[in-house]
Amino acid sequence: MNKKFVVLLFGAPAAGKRTIGRKLEEKYGSYLLDNHHFNNVIMPFVDVNGDTLLDICPAVYKIRTLFLDVVKKHYKKDGPQSYVFTNVLIDDPVDYGAFEELKGFAEDIGAVFFPIELNCQTDMLCQRINTPERAARYKLTDSDILKSFLERFKMATINHPNLLQIDCTHQTPEETAALIQEYIESKLNK
Repeated sequence: MNKKFVVLLFGAPAAGKRTIGRKLEEKYGSYLLDNHHFNNVIMPFVDVNGDTLLDICPAVYKIRTLFLDVVKKHYKKDGPQSYVFTNVLIDDPVDYGAFEELKGFAEDIGAVFFPIELNCQTDMLCQRINTPERAARYKLTDSDILKSFLERFKMATINHPNLLQIDCTHQTPEETAALIQEYIESKLNK
């Protein structure tokens, strides 16, 4: 498989986006750009809660836009040919704009774009959310805030010909990553 691709893993907090992204990074030698690469420029300096997250999203997306612009301008032709991004996307114009930006980034570097929606039941998300690793990365760790967030906001509805939706409630990250790998390779090897 020699084609470039951009994967966007999106879903609720604690769905396993970063963990699955690391599996894809290991498999393909791609760059993993977890949303906290961009969030953590700001998050260590603010009180993170449900309302703060919504308020800082436009600033975080500006940081990501600057990153994407620099990468497009100075793209390493001999570097890894693929990127894996992660993000929580809610039904909001700002988040749909973020989706379109990543889709455009893939087009600009001549890569195939794969949006992958990770769905997970709320009770399982609540079991996964409170870990030391999440806390160390300034990720949401409070299950009550998570429940409130999921009650207040509908997740984004994405339409794209390469969209893959996976219910990862009862799957290991390895199982989910294997499904994604199989899907990507079947599309790229056509």
